[in-house]
Amino acid sequence: MLIETEPDLELVGAVAVLDTALSLFTEKRPDLTLMDLDWPGDNGVDAIQRIRAIDPSAWIIALVTYEWDTSGRRAVAAGAAAVVAKDLIGEVLVPMIRAGRRHGVAEPSRLFTPNSGGAATP
Repeated sequence: MLIETEPDLELVGAVAVLDTALSLFTEKRPDLTLMDLDWPGDNGVDAIQRIRAIDPSAWIIALVTYEWDTSGRRAVAAGAAAVVAKDLIGEVLVPMIRAGRRHGVAEPSRLFTPNSGGAATP
C-alpha cells in the first residue's frame, strides 16, 4: 500500500471484516481512518458511524470508486472529514495526511484503513 512507501508512516494494521476493524480501531485508536466504502457485505458508511460512536473526534477519510457519488455524500453525513476517489489515492492521500498534520487535524501516528489498507505511524 502507498502508506508503506512513506518513510514517516508505518503500517500497523489492515482488515477486511467490519467487526475486526472496529476491534482494531478500539485497540489502536488511530489518528486517521481510511474507510473504503466498498465493503464486501458490509456498509462503509455504517462503519464510519460506528467508529464515530466509539470516538466522536475520529478523523476519517472515505475512499470511493468514483470521484463523488451518493456514497461519498452519505460518508460525509456520517462523519467522514473528506472523500477521496480511489484512482486519485496516489496523488491526493499522502499530501492530505500531511496537510492535516500541519493544520492540527491529527498527528497521524496511526492511520487505519479497513478493507483497503492499514494503519500508519510516523
